[in-house]
Amino acid sequence: MHSSTGSGYCDCGDTDAWTDGYACSIHEKKDEDVDSVLSPELKTRCEQLVEIMLQFALSMIIHKDDHKLPAYLEELRAEMGDATSQQFLTVLYNDETHTYESVIKVLELYIHCTKDQAMLVATIVDREGRSAVKLGSKADCTKAKDDVQRRTMRGEQSLVRRAASQSTPLAVKVMDTMLFSLQNFAISMLTWLNTQMDTCAFMSQLD
Repeated sequence: MHSSTGSGYCDCGDTDAWTDGYACSIHEKKDEDVDSVLSPELKTRCEQLVEIMLQFALSMIIHKDDHKLPAYLEELRAEMGDATSQQFLTVLYNDETHTYESVIKVLELYIHCTKDQAMLVATIVDREGRSAVKLGSKADCTKAKDDVQRRTMRGEQSLVRRAASQSTPLAVKVMDTMLFSLQNFAISMLTWLNTQMDTCAFMSQLD
């Protein structure tokens, strides 16, 4: 043990932090047998739901065509009559290369937002990995994407940054609005599912 300036946390009960004796009697977890908590019917239902959730999330996250949904969802959209109202987003990604300042300047110039709005978008991109910056037709969003990338190709950066990224424009994509929303929903759903597994120990034992 040693004294410190604070800002630490107790890792009692964290199996990853200890090789032996990971918890005191208060924090020691008691594993629940899934069969003793759920009836066979409910266990089967939970397994089916989790499988559906994982398959859906995976289909959203690995989908490569940014301009349309996976085939089964495109069919559903056509049945609902929404195909003609398709809209797009210009989506800015965190490429771990360009500076906050260059991103903010580009957003002010080509997305026509205030400096405060540009700073907020840059913060969201840094925290979440991406952010939508424009909603409109495919042509309008593509023009915004091209303007942003052209500007960041020749943008004023430090010599160190310039050497590393002069040939790399800012990471920007044009995406179907529904695809963007469903991807965000899939990520939120996986986060929720992970929380349930932490809260309900038997959830991690489902087949």
